[in-house]
Amino acid sequence: MKKLLPLQEVNKLATLILESNDSEALRPLINDVRKNIAILIFQHSAESTLWRARKCNETPDGFDCIDDVMQPPTNFTPNNRLNNAGEPILYLSTGTHAVFSECHAEINDIFHITGLKFRENKSLTYCSIGEISRYYKWQDSTHSEVLDEMIAETDPLSIDSLIFTDTFLASLLSDKNARERDYLHTRILADLLFKNNNIDAIAYPGVESEQQQNFAIKPEVANDIFEIANAFVIKITEKYLCGMYGFEITRQAKAIDHKNRLIVW
Repeated sequence: MKKLLPLQEVNKLATLILESNDSEALRPLINDVRKNIAILIFQHSAESTLWRARKCNETPDGFDCIDDVMQPPTNFTPNNRLNNAGEPILYLSTGTHAVFSECHAEINDIFHITGLKFRENKSLTYCSIGEISRYYKWQDSTHSEVLDEMIAETDPLSIDSLIFTDTFLASLLSDKNARERDYLHTRILADLLFKNNNIDAIAYPGVESEQQQNFAIKPEVANDIFEIANAFVIKITEKYLCGMYGFEITRQAKAIDHKNRLIVW
């Protein structure tokens, strides 16, 4: 059975991580915590659509080019939650209300919403952070068999350490205040996950909508795996508690010209 670091030791590492803003000191600390958990890797090819939003208050009719609604170009990519400046990542969410929440939508904001579906016979290889803690909290997972097997292979004395590690890493990735530290902790963790696992993406809990799931996807695989299923422009009309919004559709795409990378209105 796999033995993990004692919970007290992982807690100490987590405390040191939260107290530090030094990238050289943080990288080995975060890596030690990362190694304390078997990273769950899955294949995703669901029929459901994944969503992306780009605020377009300055261009209220939306965008005509597919490239304008995917990941930003290299020279316009700042540090973000799971990517360094100049290293674009495609961020997608599992629900439309989730993307509004992640974009901090306000009443009268206008968004170009893009729905992406998997191409035929294509799938996404990703690691999932937060899956273990969610399973223990709510018995909610589409991968219960994998999780049960992992738990069975873990020393019973290490179960609390396993849950804590997954919970802590998920809390880093979904930290609402991560921007205040220029996303330093999350960028280091994402870099370690991508470099140490053969994956195309990282799945993590929604930042503003915990029940939703976000994906950070390598852009070099996105065009091969996904195609745009739908695109429309919406205006936010109401903002409710719990990440819910009222909105009206102001423009709907007639077709998607993938060959010429155009959105046909």
